[in-house]
Amino acid sequence: MDARGHLEKALQLTNKEFIQKWLDTITVEAQTKRGRKPGAAPSETRCQWAMADNSQCKNNRFENNSFCRMHMAKVHLIDPGTA
Repeated sequence: MDARGHLEKALQLTNKEFIQKWLDTITVEAQTKRGRKPGAAPSETRCQWAMADNSQCKNNRFENNSFCRMHMAKVHLIDPGTA
């Protein structure tokens, strides 16, 4: 059964206003719990990785390192001495 079928079944069991209110609640919960926080980290705690367009990574540094967790795994690619 596809999504349309599920929605049609839900409409048979309830009404459009109930479903819309429920969908709005789910959307708000998903936006507040998941995903990346908007904006960049403060400059004093920002990852030092230079992106392809010469901009700086927007993530926070990981613990006492100069790079975020994602770029710590890639730093050996730009500086073989750190491996």
